[in-house]
Amino acid sequence: MRVKSLTGSLFVILLFVSVCLSQAQEVGGLDMQMVAMEQLGLTGGGFTWIDGTPYFRTQLQPETTFGKIGIGLDLVLLLGNVANEETGENEFKVLAENGEEWNSLSNYLRALRFVRYGQPAEPFYAHFGAFDYVTIGHGFIMSGYSNHDRRGLRLNARLQNKFGIETIINDMGSPSVLGGRVYYRPLGRFELGGTYLTDPNPDLDLDNDPKTDEDPLVAMGVDAGISIVSSDTLQVDLYNDLVFLNTKVGPNGETELAQGNSTGIGLSAFKSIFKLEYRILGEKFLPTIFDHNYDVSAPTFLGLDEKKDGVSRNGFYSLITSHILPKVNLIGTFESYSDSDPKMYLGVSEDGLIDKLSLRAFYTKRNIGQKYIDNDGKEVDPDFFEDIARLDEKSAFTVRLGYEIISAGIPLEFGIIHQYTFQQTVDDDGEKSFKPIKTTSFEIGVKLDF
Repeated sequence: MRVKSLTGSLFVILLFVSVCLSQAQEVGGLDMQMVAMEQLGLTGGGFTWIDGTPYFRTQLQPETTFGKIGIGLDLVLLLGNVANEETGENEFKVLAENGEEWNSLSNYLRALRFVRYGQPAEPFYAHFGAFDYVTIGHGFIMSGYSNHDRRGLRLNARLQNKFGIETIINDMGSPSVLGGRVYYRPLGRFELGGTYLTDPNPDLDLDNDPKTDEDPLVAMGVDAGISIVSSDTLQVDLYNDLVFLNTKVGPNGETELAQGNSTGIGLSAFKSIFKLEYRILGEKFLPTIFDHNYDVSAPTFLGLDEKKDGVSRNGFYSLITSHILPKVNLIGTFESYSDSDPKMYLGVSEDGLIDKLSLRAFYTKRNIGQKYIDNDGKEVDPDFFEDIARLDEKSAFTVRLGYEIISAGIPLEFGIIHQYTFQQTVDDDGEKSFKPIKTTSFEIGVKLDF
């Protein structure tokens, strides 16, 4: 644990300080929430391997903008021979992006990647479609949340720069995470906010006592912040968040509120955003409970390790986003607490810094260094860096490398994509779950952004 804590401290020093994403966007105009995940608008074809099975892949991914309105399509077809589960014989099929059948409305809706109006920092912003990196408020409840290619809705509004609201519904067909934050700025630089987010049916496992459909996960919080320096080139903020989760079970078996507090300082300057928070976490409290892997890992991760229950934890959270280099965006977060395992998120987006080359990549992992059972049934206690390199249910990874083959006339690009992510599945009884999807793709196509 001492080695892990030292590593975490070094990471904190590297990533150090900052302002919340939502506030920084207003100051610097940088839409860092989409770093490393934005679509490239490539239309063409190639080959994809999903869990070792090859497919020919065709895709149509144009994006267009009309004033404040943006539309992005994402029609992907996989053609290949698939084994029939009943007969065992191979059959030629045309499948959806992750190898699933065209048998649900959600699969057809995926052809529409997004429809949006405005940008997150503007007075009114609306987004229908897939989310890759959503942060509400300072991120103490929700940060880096992904709806894993489902189609949800975000609405943000601000009135006279005094009143505002930011909302989220993760899946319009079957909402499982929804809520939002309201805020008020009575004195210009001083801001008060309140957040309510819920999962109506998380089926939480708290103290080995499964909850029922009547027990939603509820996260409630209040926050306050003030800008102590505010100019065109520099902004420094101080803020505090107090959050309650109904993830604690009392001695009488009734649900109690777990409590967490976060005090932070933020800096926005030189096209970069830095953030550092000190967090105090009560028993059964999980910071940033709605993160990139929430839908995948819930409910199993919500009950903390039994050896670590019953204690308060404290530690640091850090974030850095940067656009210092032309055409390069970077984002990184790291958090580590006493008697707990670290968590990290890294993303990079590059387009044109190196002639004809483009790169999109991100990696996230929670509970780094946590013991696990290997394929032989043995318990393994990995070191920090060994576990970072291991992909499991606590991980997600995507990298796309593109090279412009032809520049004159219609730009033609060759791309390589490797991905480890998760796909929502529904069985015959209507039970939903997520399964890991490993894909490697080679493609060639035309950029259709216009």
